[in-house]
Amino acid sequence: MLEQKGKKNRENTANKEEIQSIKNAPAIEKLFFIFYILLITICFILPFMMIGVKAFFPLQSTFTITKFLWVIKRPSFYRSLLSSLYTGFFTGILSTLLGFFTAISVFKNKNSSTAKVISFLPMTISSVLVGFIFLKIFRKGNQYTLIMSQTVLYWPYAFRTCLNYLGKIPLSLLQAGELFTSGRSRRLIHFYLPLEKRAVFASFFFCFALSIGDATLPMVLSIRGFSTLALDTMRYSSAYRFSEASASALILFLLTALLYFLKVFLKKNKKREEGKMPVNPDNSQAYFSISNLKKSWNNPPFSLVFNAEIEKGKTLGILGKSGSGKSTVLQIASGLMKEDKSQNQEEGLKIMLDGREISNLPPAK
Repeated sequence: MLEQKGKKNRENTANKEEIQSIKNAPAIEKLFFIFYILLITICFILPFMMIGVKAFFPLQSTFTITKFLWVIKRPSFYRSLLSSLYTGFFTGILSTLLGFFTAISVFKNKNSSTAKVISFLPMTISSVLVGFIFLKIFRKGNQYTLIMSQTVLYWPYAFRTCLNYLGKIPLSLLQAGELFTSGRSRRLIHFYLPLEKRAVFASFFFCFALSIGDATLPMVLSIRGFSTLALDTMRYSSAYRFSEASASALILFLLTALLYFLKVFLKKNKKREEGKMPVNPDNSQAYFSISNLKKSWNNPPFSLVFNAEIEKGKTLGILGKSGSGKSTVLQIASGLMKEDKSQNQEEGLKIMLDGREISNLPPAK
């Protein structure tokens, strides 16, 4: 409780300092800020509001949802919806995976020039050109070529997001992960992926939204019998059915917004669950303790049992000959290696930090 109050006080202090810095800003900066807000309002907010007005007020005076019902009841709507979700999901997965692995490789090699070139690729390549190249290679457009061409366009966004998150990770934590995690694949899955989880989710949702909102590549690839919500919106507009186009565009927006709110909900729910971690029932003065840490191997036969308590402000050194299990203790304690499970839950591994159990937290936490 005291920790939560302290955190809230720090946040309130930071907010007050930020408000005070805005009040003390030079007049030219305030004018530029007002101009920037007006530009966003005129170019983005007002056009989007007009889409909603056109969708709900097609007769300019009467509120109605008939246009939404008309769009939803069309036989092609659900086919377009499934095609959009399918294409967006796999484009998001492939773009995120490619961006994540490339970010790890570039970050470890410290190649900043390569990172700058890759991050600007989407701004230098036209989607029409990418679609034309894929048509020349595969001769015929289909949903799989659409996913591959969108991945080529969107993965640098995922790369940029993952690389920025990597730059915020403390160097000491990265060095510990490299030291205590053996094997490249194991290090990627058990160390970098949990640390980059927020960046991975953000990259996926962003690439997914770009994919389902793209109408250019499906048109260039000329996929027979294929339709998406973005294509339907464009077709309604070209047929001068602007109210139906606005309703379809609003459905597309709500679909992407739903994913965003889902991400926010999962994040809040996770914080709520972390706040409910069990508190140490005894009155031990140990700041950090490990009990019932067990690990055994068959070849060669070896068994490790470790228990320790550390008071706050104290340092514990683990000494032993090579192969005695020093690194194994650190890997299990940090969550990078699994301990031997006990049949009796009360005899299982228990790691306490400042009165809270952290045995089941991921390495990133």
